[in-house]
Amino acid sequence: MGKGIAVLVSLANSSFGDLAGLFAERDFDAEEVILIEEPLVAAQHSHNKNDAVVCGFCFRYVGSIQLQIQRKLEAPETQSCCCHEEEDDEEDHHRHGVSSEEALVLLKGDGFSLPHGDKFLLPEVVKCSGGCSEIYCSKSCAQRAWHDHHSLLCDGVSQHRDELVLFKEFADETNDIFHLASKVAFACFFVLRLCFTFSVQLIAKVMLRTKKLSESSGVTDRNTLLEAWKPFAMGEKRLWWEAVALPDDVDPLEEASFRSQIKELAEASLSQLKAALWEPEFAPLFSLEIYGSIIGMFELNNLDVVVASPVENYFLYIQDLEPALKEQTEQITRPLFEALGEKYASFCQGSGFFALHSCINHSCEPNAKAFKRDEDINGNAVIIATRKIMKGEQIFTSYIEEEDLSYTERQAMLSDYGFACECTKCFREKNQS
Repeated sequence: MGKGIAVLVSLANSSFGDLAGLFAERDFDAEEVILIEEPLVAAQHSHNKNDAVVCGFCFRYVGSIQLQIQRKLEAPETQSCCCHEEEDDEEDHHRHGVSSEEALVLLKGDGFSLPHGDKFLLPEVVKCSGGCSEIYCSKSCAQRAWHDHHSLLCDGVSQHRDELVLFKEFADETNDIFHLASKVAFACFFVLRLCFTFSVQLIAKVMLRTKKLSESSGVTDRNTLLEAWKPFAMGEKRLWWEAVALPDDVDPLEEASFRSQIKELAEASLSQLKAALWEPEFAPLFSLEIYGSIIGMFELNNLDVVVASPVENYFLYIQDLEPALKEQTEQITRPLFEALGEKYASFCQGSGFFALHSCINHSCEPNAKAFKRDEDINGNAVIIATRKIMKGEQIFTSYIEEEDLSYTERQAMLSDYGFACECTKCFREKNQS
């Protein structure tokens, strides 16, 4: 799960009632890494798979820089308004001078070799042994994913392949609706697309853990199921349709209707999940209340999974070459760079649930933050100290961008998390007012 956690941090009841918290077991200097943690479950955003080819388990980039550039060029443009699609394409072509089609012809040409690509070697693509479309950076990651949850979710070997494929396509179908639906429907489906994928992985993971526990004990009952659930029990849980924040463009008078839509979406997702994975001994996991709580847990506790693209680093490397070599190299790379436009800096994006990170409480004067360093090339969460932290001190991060916000503004934003902040900064400003 985490690296060096036993000597770095500990769980304990905090001074904020019955909430769990993370406490330092030694001193930390500013900018020092406090925690590196693998996600219990995580997923790359479906739209991001078009232009970021990464391992399905650890989110490390795979293949080659040439493959990554090719996928970015092949990925469809995201348009803010479909009626301006032709106009936007013409504007992009005029601005960059080279189209994606022209760049792809160059990239796929016989004998083409990307200059200095050997300076940015990536792991070779390892395909799923079950025959589905999932890829990995190593046999180890492929095996870990298989044993964690993928053996139940692989449509290459599933006995309910058709149902499983339909279920997996649910997010893609809702993606199509994104571009046509109203802002309210967009908000509903966007949250669903992110959350239901984690719920499937988590349920599959609990099912597999339960099977292993029952095989060792010879008993499958509710207590075994609860034992399998323990690693995922740290996060705060509320029903999803109650936990999701009301979008700004939804009239408060329509809140009941909005939450009803959210609940209906959860029911539709659960119905497809049952068709794909139903087993009688796991019936408690397939109740709407449990499923809604799982999605709600992700809504309240998920963390962005971000991995910097090696494509950006590649072009930065070209930019820093000595002048004569740079000029020679850019005769080849400049058309690719121009065709990519802002895509050259796009990165892997997803969301995940991290058990220890979910125990970190909020403060508007945090002493730590989630931060990815240059060497962090996978989907692990990295928490670093923003100031010196003493042994026994509680670790805090901020759930919001708190800088330059007033006490009232911060409280309004934090209300989406279901609590009123009483950190030292809020206590001070509340008394001053």
